[in-house]
Amino acid sequence: MTTTNYKKPLPVVPAYEQPAWDGAKQRKVMLQRCAACKATIFPFNSWCTTCHSFDTEWFQASGKGTITGRIIYHQAFHPGFADSIPYNVIWVRLDEGPLITSN
Repeated sequence: MTTTNYKKPLPVVPAYEQPAWDGAKQRKVMLQRCAACKATIFPFNSWCTTCHSFDTEWFQASGKGTITGRIIYHQAFHPGFADSIPYNVIWVRLDEGPLITSN
C-alpha cells in the first residue's frame, strides 16, 4: 500500500516522538522514560513531566496490558474511515503504566 492510496489522516510527528512511530512500523510498542528518575513519560514529551529532566530514553514495552474500555464506531467522523465501519476502539492500561488507545 502506498500513502497515495491511504485515506485515513496521518499525524504530524514531532522529532521527539519518532522512535515510537519507528517501533510501531516494526510492530513494537515503544515507551519513553526519564533516565534521571525512571518515570514513564506518556504522552511522549521532550522532557520528563515528573522531574523536568531533558535526559530521556526509549524502551520496548512488553505489549501486555488490561483492556479498560471499548467502543464500536458505527459512523465515520472522517471520510478516510468510511470503508472501516463498524470498527472497534479500545483503551488499554499497559503493564508499564500508560493508558493507550488502540483498535
